[in-house]
This record gives sequence, C-alpha cells and structure tokens, in this order.
Amino acid sequence: MENEGKEGFSCSSGKENGGEDLFSCKQSDGSVDHLVIMVHGILGSARDWKFAAEQFVSKLPDKVFVHCSERNIAKLTLDGVDVMGERLAEEVLDVIKQKPDLSKISFVAHSVGGLVARYTIARLYRPPDKESGELSATFCEKESFWDSYVELKFYAQDSDKIH
Repeated sequence: MENEGKEGFSCSSGKENGGEDLFSCKQSDGSVDHLVIMVHGILGSARDWKFAAEQFVSKLPDKVFVHCSERNIAKLTLDGVDVMGERLAEEVLDVIKQKPDLSKISFVAHSVGGLVARYTIARLYRPPDKESGELSATFCEKESFWDSYVELKFYAQDSDKIH
C-alpha cells in the first residue's frame, strides 16, 4: 500500500515482511541508485526513523530510496547481534531483489542498530575480484546473488567511534 506524504513529496510503502520504504512520488523508477537502510536501536521499530527518512527523500528525491528496517522490532532486538544481523541481511537482500537498479548502499543506525548494521555489512560484503582489477565491492547471498558493484558506507553515531 502506498501513501502520499504530507506535502505530496514523499511516498511510502509498508512491507508485509516488515520495514517501510520511502521514496519521492515524483521520481521515475530508474532514476534512483542509492539505497539507504535505516536501522533502529533496542526495542525500536521503523517508525523511529520516519522523520529522518522523509528528510533524506525530500533533500535527495532523485537519488535515494530509503528503507526503514523492521525485521528486528521490539523484543526481537533482544535476540543478539548475530541473529539480528542475519535477519537484517535477509531484509536488505529482499529490498535489493525489488530494486535491482540500485548501485550504492548506506546504513544509518542508532545504538545497537549500529552493531547489527556492522554485522550485516560483514555478512553481505565480498572483497573485489583481484584478477579483474575492480576496486569496488560486491554483495553476495550464499552463491552470489547480486553481481552489481556497490559502494558501502557506514555512519556511526558516536564520532569518536567512526572507523
């Protein structure tokens, strides 16, 4: 189900398997190439990121597709970083399957969501092929799901912990 935003600028669609996608109502399907995954903290939900997600879309309408993660909602945030990271990895792969034209991905996370995002990045990241000389990174799902080259960025909330 899609809903028009307050000012008719951002649209959203809830997913049956969790999460919420936000994007510009005015964008063409092929113009967006950057996926932004927003990961909430302990006992959180996708609604925790609604305002920030709307801001991303309003400032970069033709560049970003924002997904607010919700596979690890409420008490599911108590399952441990590894279990939550696996769930988030599957959720990210589901989004990528729906939007195969994406070429970049960024994670924005809060609190324990930062640990989960780091785990997910480590789970999905595969080093570039040294023989081909490619400097980009690729994502994989077990037997190499996504062959497009992707830029990985991770933003930490605490500036003294940025790596």
